[in-house]
Amino acid sequence: MLHWHARNRHCGVCGGVVAFDRGGFVGHCAQCGNDHYPRVDPAVIVAVSDGERLLPGRQPGWPPRRWSVLAGFVEPGEAPEQTVVREVHEETRVRVQSCRYPGGQPLPFPGALMLGFEALAHADDPRVDGELEEARWFTREEIGLPALRRDGSEPDGILLAPPISIARALIEHWHGTGAALTPA
Repeated sequence: MLHWHARNRHCGVCGGVVAFDRGGFVGHCAQCGNDHYPRVDPAVIVAVSDGERLLPGRQPGWPPRRWSVLAGFVEPGEAPEQTVVREVHEETRVRVQSCRYPGGQPLPFPGALMLGFEALAHADDPRVDGELEEARWFTREEIGLPALRRDGSEPDGILLAPPISIARALIEHWHGTGAALTPA
């Protein structure tokens, strides 16, 4: 909210000074009377499975052995479910058959909201061309419990997102070691 307040001190319609009301969640222009609300940028994050394996990806610049589930921003006019299908295909060329929304998490970026999905996909061979450095199918054994350590110790094999992240929650739920994510 502080980020939004600092960047929205003047009305985008008339240039008048904006005063914040309702606990700072609404900006009101005294000059033209327009109300302004914080912008929210939705993104999807998705645990893609073919029913037996998980499809994580690696971004260039990540530490060695770091893998995570796939993610991308929702484009204007696009439903989140459409974003899942588009992003997975753009990043890996894998075709999603169905998806469901089990929960979300705010992103550590101003105004961003991460919508967590689980998707069932065809067992296509993943192909990357740009955004990801690599994507591949992993079995539950390859993800393994050592990678899911919560005590902060360095696991053998792959490195996953921190336990507080929705990425980790989606992986653990797929793996069968975490609680189900459900919208509140």
